[in-house]
Amino acid sequence: MTLPDCAKPRNKRLSFYKFVVDNLSGEVPVIVQGCSDLFGGWITPKELDSASDWIELLVDSFSGGLNSKMRVRFVVNVRASRDDEGFAMRRMDEILEMVMSLLNLSGGAVIPIYDFSEPANPKRIGEAQGLGFIPRHTPEKDGFVEGKSGVERYELHYELWLWQEGVAP
Repeated sequence: MTLPDCAKPRNKRLSFYKFVVDNLSGEVPVIVQGCSDLFGGWITPKELDSASDWIELLVDSFSGGLNSKMRVRFVVNVRASRDDEGFAMRRMDEILEMVMSLLNLSGGAVIPIYDFSEPANPKRIGEAQGLGFIPRHTPEKDGFVEGKSGVERYELHYELWLWQEGVAP
């Protein structure tokens, strides 16, 4: 079975962004570079200067075809509090738990694929074929990274495998 014509790499990448923004931006601001016109989770640099925490989404690599795979990173940023030294680590733990809970779903395709040919009205595609991405955590790559002064940064790494019912990734 072949993928629908509209299941292009751009649609797959934007589908991942949409899934995360739809599910997490109510809890913590989400930055999606270059997609501010599509996602309400975007925050401006001025707002970022005053934000206490935020998540950046990055797609590191993509391989196409039926067995598509994306390597993605969630960079969780938490600004330290002058009043409470343990605040940043407690908040970091809370956000990491939110991300991991969101992507620790089992059975079937968990991240749906959308057609973004009409960006204001994305349409779900491949639903009848059970098409979607299954996330696989790659914890060996996780860890703290250097951030700006007063900002703790932690990266979570995932591989997203395109899955179609009846076709193993």
